[in-house]
Amino acid sequence: MGNFIRNIWVKTGNAALPDTRGTVWGIGFSNDYEQRFIYVLDGRHEQVHILDHASGELLSSFGRPGHQIGNFTVAHGLTVDSSGNIYVAESGTGRRMQRFHLFYNHGFQTSLDGHSRAVQSIGCRLWRAPTSC
Repeated sequence: MGNFIRNIWVKTGNAALPDTRGTVWGIGFSNDYEQRFIYVLDGRHEQVHILDHASGELLSSFGRPGHQIGNFTVAHGLTVDSSGNIYVAESGTGRRMQRFHLFYNHGFQTSLDGHSRAVQSIGCRLWRAPTSC
């Protein structure tokens, strides 16, 4: 039997309208040895959130409600394969599965005063395999 280690809260809603149902409808981990990222399927907002596994910090998100490629309609399941592809399954009127691949952008950002700093962003590309069930 395991022991509870910690809770990572993916905050949604606001003080006037808090999210009482929760956000995690599916979860996956990156395929690297350290499992550096946690992928959380937020079915209420039809998004996938990318979290830092060590800190729980929200790094990036993708997706939105809709029927177009890259959008989600009743997102219901998430899994990650050995190549790092993220699969999101939709149920109800969505009836499809979409495959995404994580990528990193490394570069420099120059401020108005001429100073540069290193920046890194994380995102996903959709691999087109739109096949309806």
